[in-house]
Amino acid sequence: MKIFLGKKILFVGIVGLIFGVLWGCGEKPAPTDNSAKVAKSQSDTGVVVIPEKPVQVPKLAPASAPAEVSYLRHEGNLGGDLLITMHLIKQDSAISGCYFYQKVGRPIGLTSHGIPSGVELWENDPDNPGSDEPSGIFTGDFLTSTRPTGYWRSPNTDQQIDFQLQENYPVGATPIALQAISKKIPSCHDTACLSIDLCYPQVKADVGGINHAIEFEVCKHLTGEDRARHPEMTVEKAATALFQEFEELKEGEDGSSWQWSYDINTSVYANEFHVLSLALECYSYSGGAHGLPYETRLNFDLRTGERIRLEDILVPDYQAILKADALKYLKLSMQGTVTDRLSDLGLSITQEEFALPENFYLSQAGLSFIYNPYEIGPYAMGFVEVFLPAKVVRKAMRADGVLASYLH
Repeated sequence: MKIFLGKKILFVGIVGLIFGVLWGCGEKPAPTDNSAKVAKSQSDTGVVVIPEKPVQVPKLAPASAPAEVSYLRHEGNLGGDLLITMHLIKQDSAISGCYFYQKVGRPIGLTSHGIPSGVELWENDPDNPGSDEPSGIFTGDFLTSTRPTGYWRSPNTDQQIDFQLQENYPVGATPIALQAISKKIPSCHDTACLSIDLCYPQVKADVGGINHAIEFEVCKHLTGEDRARHPEMTVEKAATALFQEFEELKEGEDGSSWQWSYDINTSVYANEFHVLSLALECYSYSGGAHGLPYETRLNFDLRTGERIRLEDILVPDYQAILKADALKYLKLSMQGTVTDRLSDLGLSITQEEFALPENFYLSQAGLSFIYNPYEIGPYAMGFVEVFLPAKVVRKAMRADGVLASYLH
């Protein structure tokens, strides 16, 4: 279990100057007559329709050079015999992601730190997420090579271990293209402003609508679930609708100093053995004391394209079976004891109210569940993550689910 504050990473870049229209990632540009359709909820039935009416989209700020964003899947070794896999997200000279030892399977977070000779990747101990000190450091040519080499070292000793990696997508893994979009209204410092910064994944060999499922979550972040469910909704239309809503609300109230922002970043936790597990790390601010960070975790079977949900991999009464173990791992990871009440640890729910969320990711070491801010604790607590190892998950595992052949 780990607790950490949400963060946003801004991805900047659109080629050329954009005047009067929004255009979406990988989509055909919107017509220049501003006749794009905007999703609206209509009638008490909840049916969502798209009326034909002009959309007055504000002029956007000139685009800067597009950010170079990519996903890389590396396999290799530490010291020749410790086999590892890395999932990295590169944005220009910044890198984030995770790696895992193939015999263990639990992701260990990585963040980049610039050094004169290139970049270091600092690993974040999953059992001590609040620490500012890395549990290990990779130093190598991650920015310039598809076959990075270098060494891993412990920050507390002089121990160094050479590593070798190469980009690899074996059977059961998929290449991923990252879509980066950055748009805003100009003069954001002293006038009303709305900015949108998105980085979301699209698999290159889409099976069964994986990309559509990901785009739905992006649209939901921008426009809400009702509008996102419209069959004609796209990221382009969702962004256009958000800009129009901002303009309409700003004109109806004193919105001269409004500063709105909607961001999405991506992490990949698993992409092997026909399982894709990722997170959309979202942030929105539309006024108030602070913005709202939240994560949406998505798991897919790469053979069918179907989304993997808990009911697909666990038996129907998994909540009752796993509750005692989940509470134990939660309390111990918060430096408590198994006899502590949740309120003693700062949480806002009782043990009777505690339940595992649908928001989770798969790894070969087990299941990791995420609670967004306010779900079980105050905003200041940030995200709360509960990791259940494979030996616990097996107590409630379906014999015919993907976990049966996936877990170590």
